[in-house]
Amino acid sequence: MLENYPEILTLEDVCKIMRISKPTASSLIRSHKLDARMVGRAYRISKSSLIRFFEGNGENKETVGNKENTEDITQTGKEKTTSRRRENDILL
Repeated sequence: MLENYPEILTLEDVCKIMRISKPTASSLIRSHKLDARMVGRAYRISKSSLIRFFEGNGENKETVGNKENTEDITQTGKEKTTSRRRENDILL
């Protein structure tokens, strides 16, 4: 299905593939359910990020291109999320 698309997708590509609106796609990115980067004033999403989104039901744990992970720590039934990101990574 994705073989006709480039490795790096635009927001419009993602909307077409997922059959969702731009506001919905932007919301997935802002909520960190779909990993993306800002290039200038536009989002760019890797195909692998989109595939991870579908395989993990939107629970991405690793930022694309980032060796540092976001980890979930469960303590007495409550989920505590700690996030370590390199300063030059931009996530919205």
